Amino acid sequence: MASKAVHMADEAAPVERRAARRVPTPISCVSIHRVMGEPREAILRDLSIYGCRIEGDRPRKPGASVQLSLDGSEPVAARVVWRDGAMMGCRFDTPIDRSLLRAIVLKLV
Repeated sequence: MASKAVHMADEAAPVERRAARRVPTPISCVSIHRVMGEPREAILRDLSIYGCRIEGDRPRKPGASVQLSLDGSEPVAARVVWRDGAMMGCRFDTPIDRSLLRAIVLKLV
């Protein structure tokens, strides 16, 4: 029983280590491009300057490199860090500009 409690605590740790607050973005669309693959549309569920959570019909495996088009911006290079069902979390190779984050959030308000 004690090992289960420790395991559950380990699962929650990544959320607490976020370097920036994630902003919920419940209906925004994002295009996911694999290297040498067709782009796929997905739903951007939350966003920070360092990464995002995306829901789509074909989430990539952890470790996969992807290019994300956010709000019509130039593609942003990212790496998938986790996947759970239709959800996946991505970390941007380079943090996005705060002005892009603001533009996406303000468009949803």
